[in-house]
Amino acid sequence: MQNIESDLLINEGSLIMFDKQLAEEVGMNEAIFLQQLYYWLRINYKADKNYIEGKYWVYNTYGEWLENNFPFWSKSTLRRTIKNLEKEELVITDNFNKAGFDKTKWYTINFEVLSKIENKIKEEEQSAQNEQTTVQNEQRKCSKRTDGAVQNEQTNTRDYTEITTDNKSKYVSSNDNLTVEEEQEVLEEVKAQQTDRQTEPSPIREAINNIWKMNNFNPNILITLIKYANKSSPELVIEAMKRAKYEDNPFYYCVGRDPAQGKGILNRWLSRGITSISELEKIERGNSNESKCKGDQSESISAVDKSKSDRAQRKKPKYKAKRN
Repeated sequence: MQNIESDLLINEGSLIMFDKQLAEEVGMNEAIFLQQLYYWLRINYKADKNYIEGKYWVYNTYGEWLENNFPFWSKSTLRRTIKNLEKEELVITDNFNKAGFDKTKWYTINFEVLSKIENKIKEEEQSAQNEQTTVQNEQRKCSKRTDGAVQNEQTNTRDYTEITTDNKSKYVSSNDNLTVEEEQEVLEEVKAQQTDRQTEPSPIREAINNIWKMNNFNPNILITLIKYANKSSPELVIEAMKRAKYEDNPFYYCVGRDPAQGKGILNRWLSRGITSISELEKIERGNSNESKCKGDQSESISAVDKSKSDRAQRKKPKYKAKRN
């Protein structure tokens, strides 16, 4: 017996309705005709009539189709719609009339072809769903990477990784210009910070705690600042830390987001040859005196100009009004 079930065709009432996805595949008028033909085929299926050659059929003249089903169509629209469906092999037509002169067509749906369309739609839906899932997964991955980057930028994040001889290069590089004793001191500082051991802190670590109010911080902050202290002096680094105290990110203010780019107040000082507090104070006093001299010179020029203006005003002849 023929299987006349399809998810693309509606199974209730004689309302003129159609499936949107089917209309996208075959056309709106074609989807409407298929739906109405399906409605009558189900009636014959339930009544078990007009079952010929393994299929259920519906027969109608063009006039009967228009009068009883599609009064909103013209005959040319109906003919064109049926012709399109026959061309796509979605509708099969035949003639089972007993009278030879009766040319009324018999119609049925080719459910095998319709099933292929149905499978195609489901595959496209599954593909779209898979693509959406992939996009969502990528978005989650990006979100995790972004969260990780943000966490790495937060300078008060504790690093619990144990420092050993195998992984100490993560914190101290051979290019950091540290002696063996200094390298060991740095590693001890980081270990103490990670394990909360009560040890005598270095000036830099003490400044991080007291000036920046960071008790638990990324060890790389300490490593980087000690490197700058070795290039200049601990006092100069601590001075920079004091000036950065009220910045949004004091560490970046001191060394820049990427120290290799030469940004940050410490890099600017080093580029000018400043390596100690005394050199910094000397240059800043010089800048201050230079600004003061420029200010005094401007005031002197203004005073001379004013004096000249007053003399010119006094020498200006006074004219009396003539009497008539």
